[in-house]
Amino acid sequence: MTAPNDFSSREHLKLAIFDVDKTFVHGDSFKWFCWFAMSAKGIRLGSLWRFAAEILTHPSVLLDAGLLKRSCLRIGLTTNDRAELTALVKNFVDGVLLKEVHLAAADRLRWHKEQNHTVVFVSASPDLYLNDLGSRFGVDCVISTKFLNQEENFTGDLFSANCKGDEKRRRLLEACPGSEIAWDQSYGYGNSIDDVSFLELLGNAVAVNPDAKLRRIALERNWAIESWS
Repeated sequence: MTAPNDFSSREHLKLAIFDVDKTFVHGDSFKWFCWFAMSAKGIRLGSLWRFAAEILTHPSVLLDAGLLKRSCLRIGLTTNDRAELTALVKNFVDGVLLKEVHLAAADRLRWHKEQNHTVVFVSASPDLYLNDLGSRFGVDCVISTKFLNQEENFTGDLFSANCKGDEKRRRLLEACPGSEIAWDQSYGYGNSIDDVSFLELLGNAVAVNPDAKLRRIALERNWAIESWS
């Protein structure tokens, strides 16, 4: 579960930024992980009761995607033992996530590495398993919703806002000071209208299997549109 190295100390970088869900992989990795964890460990009745009680006590949880993810993880992950969670994550990445990577995405990432571009994953899904996926592909930095504390342990707490939409852009700019990045020569890949806020930072924005709203914007702005399978 160790995160790839930070790159903020390097200068004048060309970035290759990949959204993950439905861009780098075929579908929703968070849903897959929750099902995988619950299938592996089972669901304790007490966890369901706590989830129901939290929703009844704080109905706003349903409106905050980050808090809702936290609640779902608390149901699926019945332990915070580091070794056990590391094994679970490894089995998930090996058994599920790697099989769902778009072949075209893996090829494109490999090309960017050959060009010495700095590769970034940016996603609303959790660092809990995205750090591992990023390490497998030699990604330089993973920007995601944070569920691991500074010691890389899962405690059931949420340590950042849900990394979606404008939060992706904010976190990217926080990690990548403008004077150190060749934004006009950098690349970005996303599939959704929620990715526009970071794609518009880049000189080479690519809409991958885009939803209708992103496709319209891509056509208006002359962004590349690609179909990956």
